Amino acid sequence: MKSDRNLKHTVWGVYDLYRNVKFNSEYYSLKLHRVELLNTILESIILITAPSSSVTGLWFWSNPIGSEIWKILGAVAAFSIIFKQAFQLSKKLKEYSNILVQYRTLDQDLFVLCELIKSKEKYTTKMKADYERALKKKAAIESNSPENKPSKKLKVKCQAEVNKKLPPQSFWVPLNEEN
Repeated sequence: MKSDRNLKHTVWGVYDLYRNVKFNSEYYSLKLHRVELLNTILESIILITAPSSSVTGLWFWSNPIGSEIWKILGAVAAFSIIFKQAFQLSKKLKEYSNILVQYRTLDQDLFVLCELIKSKEKYTTKMKADYERALKKKAAIESNSPENKPSKKLKVKCQAEVNKKLPPQSFWVPLNEEN
């Protein structure tokens, strides 16, 4: 970071919020992807083993080894149905999708604000008001978080990604607090 930058300037609130929202976008994107993948796997198992599936009529299942494998697949399918219900994957998909859309919308709003600050080389009163609105939006989004216990490993991964995409030295900072 350049030594002539004012590290205590209030504009850092915007940049910190932007980086935090970007972090949450990354985090919930990965969470959604994982739940989608698990749901797809479970749905595929259930579909393949359904009595109406064309897979059930394959010749392989009529021999002793195939018959045993089919019994195992049937048990896996039964547990897949129970697992889907017990962990409410459909509900999680909806919740993660919803929160991700909200974070991505806020991410875009803050991207625009950061670009305006950089292009105008000012942090105006209107920009400060936009920042305050963004803070309130973030608080509203967080109040609806579907996470009970966030994944520490995933958080570290997302933070590294944000640090790579948005290093502090990439932001414009006025030398003083004046508009």
